[in-house]
Amino acid sequence: MIFIHPVVIKPYLLKYMAHYVPVEPHFLLSEKNRWGSYLINSLRHKNEIIKSELKGKLEGDILKVAIPPYLETHYGIHIPTKNQFRLNNLLLDEFNDRMLDYVIPRMYGNKGDIRKALLEFRSIYGIYEDDLPFITLKKQWERRFARVNTSISA
Repeated sequence: MIFIHPVVIKPYLLKYMAHYVPVEPHFLLSEKNRWGSYLINSLRHKNEIIKSELKGKLEGDILKVAIPPYLETHYGIHIPTKNQFRLNNLLLDEFNDRMLDYVIPRMYGNKGDIRKALLEFRSIYGIYEDDLPFITLKKQWERRFARVNTSISA
């Protein structure tokens, strides 16, 4: 029997993840990708769940994570909220790195048209305005680009 555990992920990060691994009808945990490895290491048995777990509300889409029986026996069936936050941060960091890798060459090649490059990047993953508004995407770009430029000049 395969146990299904819901994990909350931001909608655009779920689409980004779906571009690389199958997530429908569920995401099967395995060590073949970094996200699966991270979630396997996050699994806890019910007797290991701490009552003082992070009390925060996650908002977004639900990723149905399928936990195979051998993982259920050895690691557990619960993914703590803290680890769900960290998974979102891991995906966001990778998303921003890929955005940087995509936009920088086009920024210098297309007369500095960052808007067009950002919209093309967003469309690669099937992310729409409702999932990730352009203003938010542009702000993410500015922060990441500034961070990279600061580290290069230091």
